[in-house]
Amino acid sequence: FTSTREDPKMKLILSIVTMLSLIATAICAIENVKYTPIIDKAPASLDDLTMIPVKSAPKTEYIECGSLCTNAGTCKGFYLKSGKCYLLTSLLTSEQMQDETGSKIFISTVISQS
Repeated sequence: FTSTREDPKMKLILSIVTMLSLIATAICAIENVKYTPIIDKAPASLDDLTMIPVKSAPKTEYIECGSLCTNAGTCKGFYLKSGKCYLLTSLLTSEQMQDETGSKIFISTVISQS
């Protein structure tokens, strides 16, 4: 009889199971994010922003864009224009924003993480 500690195959299997458990735990981390609008502002340039077409109806496109931003992991906020979601990978400075009546830039803030 060989104990689990001495069997190389069992050591490998236990190592793999442990790693998979750690990965599953890390993936399942939940992050609650709050989006604060900056009213009547738009990015001065959309060239450096990641654009993703929005698939939902106009009433829910802000929710879809916010979800895309939250799931991106590196997203600092978003801007929505003409059915297109633009993800911000860094916070915009005042020089990188322009006045645009009716527009909003949404800045993300992590409010809790588990």
